[in-house]
Amino acid sequence: MRTTSFKVLFGILFVLLSSTFGIRSASAQTQFSVGSCVGTDAAHFSPGLTVISTNGVVTVEGIVTGCVYLPNLTAPTPATFTWNTTTNSVGCLALSPTLAPGNGTIEWTDGVTSNIVLTSSVASLGIVGLTPQAFFFAITGGREQGGYFVVNADLIPTLNNATSCLSGVPVYVLTGINLPIFFALPAPL
Repeated sequence: MRTTSFKVLFGILFVLLSSTFGIRSASAQTQFSVGSCVGTDAAHFSPGLTVISTNGVVTVEGIVTGCVYLPNLTAPTPATFTWNTTTNSVGCLALSPTLAPGNGTIEWTDGVTSNIVLTSSVASLGIVGLTPQAFFFAITGGREQGGYFVVNADLIPTLNNATSCLSGVPVYVLTGINLPIFFALPAPL
């Protein structure tokens, strides 16, 4: 299946990039523990998606489970994440909107939170051409600052979403389940 190939490609690319780049300072080098998790995501659009592209706000929420990390098997486990940003000209037929870095948080299973921002995306937020879709985030504050994660968010529209959107009825939520999420968390040497 085409979607699975893209997910594997994103995962391999993520592992290669995170294992290649380390943050170096005069006194220490940072190694990353790389983890793979499963997530369920929902994107909320305001205003809702219609045939006419508009500027707006998108909020992405996710639940993360089943994380496995290498080489540090005791790396913290994320539980949920929320991120929102403005969109530029997005709609049912809009492809590759411009997304601002936005802001958001990860909540870890012990209740501690971290700040996140979008660093880049391979995204198509319209009803047409949704896959593949990936968001690349940096952890900018709190626990695991300096880490990264990639959300492979294949937000699948239902037939009802597609027909509603194309007939002028706004679509406010798109969801995706059992999606791979890859983490690279700092692990001091």
